Amino acid sequence: PNGPYYWLLDALDLYKPVTWEFARCNITYNVMSKRKLNKLVTDGLVNGWDDPRLLTLEGLRRRGYTPTAVNKFCEDLGVTRNDNVQHLARLENCIRVELEDGADRIFGVLDPLEIEISNHPGGALPVECPLHPKYPERGTRVINLTPTVYIERSDFREVDDKNYYGLAPNKAVRLLFGYNITCTEVKKDADGKVVSLVATYDPESMGPKPPKGTLHWASTEFVEAEARVYDKLFSVEIPGTAENGAEGEEVDWLSQLNPDSLVVHPKALVEPSIRDVAGKPLEKRFQLQRLGYFTIDKDSTTEKPVLNRIVTLKESKELKALQKK
Repeated sequence: PNGPYYWLLDALDLYKPVTWEFARCNITYNVMSKRKLNKLVTDGLVNGWDDPRLLTLEGLRRRGYTPTAVNKFCEDLGVTRNDNVQHLARLENCIRVELEDGADRIFGVLDPLEIEISNHPGGALPVECPLHPKYPERGTRVINLTPTVYIERSDFREVDDKNYYGLAPNKAVRLLFGYNITCTEVKKDADGKVVSLVATYDPESMGPKPPKGTLHWASTEFVEAEARVYDKLFSVEIPGTAENGAEGEEVDWLSQLNPDSLVVHPKALVEPSIRDVAGKPLEKRFQLQRLGYFTIDKDSTTEKPVLNRIVTLKESKELKALQKK
């Protein structure tokens, strides 16, 4: 009632309407204050106002969020005049639910580990893969099993155990929608780092029940792309408060930035069809199988596709806990 708006109405002797101030929608693992956002941008701690880690409208758009997902999030929350903090997991779930049915599937390998298939017969070994396993009417695409294929480096271990579903020496896994392969040799460099593998494939294995491990993969026909994997901007739910300290204890909020909020994979491999949309930012959203939902960034070109991860495949532990309440 003592603000400049009411002062002006008093001075002009005009009708003063009743007004309500609604609370700002704060969201965990991020900041919504314009002052703090400006600090992040001007100090170069993020890459501009449309950095996909920020929850600005431009940041959300570049990350790959749709207007319908953002509106759904706001609709579910409603409005309040009380200070509140909403869980980021709720927003993530809105886009995840939308893309589960709407996004086609393609293969991509972020950190490729080369595998030579020693008994490959040469020529084409086509593998038919559905665009969406739940909707066969959308059709399929064919990926050729080439004499050299690639899997995620994290999907191989030199020492196997019963709880590990990836590839290991003398162990068989299924290449998704394709054949079983068995690792027969591990090649290392002078420093002992694994640089490539040798494996055999089972030509009779397509169709029967797979072994316990099923991996996504890439062929030599795939194209190189840059994949930007985004995560939470801050390492604590409410920046500026101590994670495990006394209640109400304040700390430097900038010290809580998550150093792994952006991980760039400059030599990822993706299906050649990505080039059809690589020059059209945000026109396509798709799932890299087993990796998450992605879109095309504004930095992308047909010659060098750039992908942004929108959200992971699985909902967070925070959301599961909320749903149980």
